Amino acid sequence: MDLREIKQEVRSLPNLEKHAQELKANWVRTIRYNSNKHLPFLNELPQEIKFRLNAKIQSAHQCLKNIESAQMIHNKLHTYSRNLIEMKLALMQQNTRKAQVLTNSMIHDEFLNVKQTIQEVKSFDENVKALETHYQEINDLLHKELSLDEALFYMNIPHMKYIKGLIKTAESQKRLTRHIGRHFVSIVKENRKIKKPSS
Repeated sequence: MDLREIKQEVRSLPNLEKHAQELKANWVRTIRYNSNKHLPFLNELPQEIKFRLNAKIQSAHQCLKNIESAQMIHNKLHTYSRNLIEMKLALMQQNTRKAQVLTNSMIHDEFLNVKQTIQEVKSFDENVKALETHYQEINDLLHKELSLDEALFYMNIPHMKYIKGLIKTAESQKRLTRHIGRHFVSIVKENRKIKKPSS
């Protein structure tokens, strides 16, 4: 994947805050009196089932909160793709100083630190996997308790597309981070080669 493709794919990543909000709006909320107006039959569930569902829903919503805050990863990936293009141009112009400044920012900057971003991408992936597990457990529990009509109604609400979207985003983040890392290492090596003759 070349740098232009990376930049385009980073731009196409969904807004995670908006995505998480859409999932919350179209999925189950903690079951309280009048809390799930879009799914009124949930109030008819036995108390013990509501209690079990609520525990799982709260865990899922904690994962969603973490997922929402991961929007900054997309901002960082966008900055990296821009920086790598600038570094490549700087090397073509033999401007090793500019390339070195950009390299330093990607290694040492408090916000842009690549190692830290790799950890954040892993953490995002773990949160998405945990959310997917809670999602499946909640769905399994509901399918055992709901009538066929209620289950069909529940599954027609577009919550699944948001879960699938988050899984796809986690995969994209990992792939983009790998490509960014490869380009970064390659450009740093190229910069060192250019600097050597003048030293």
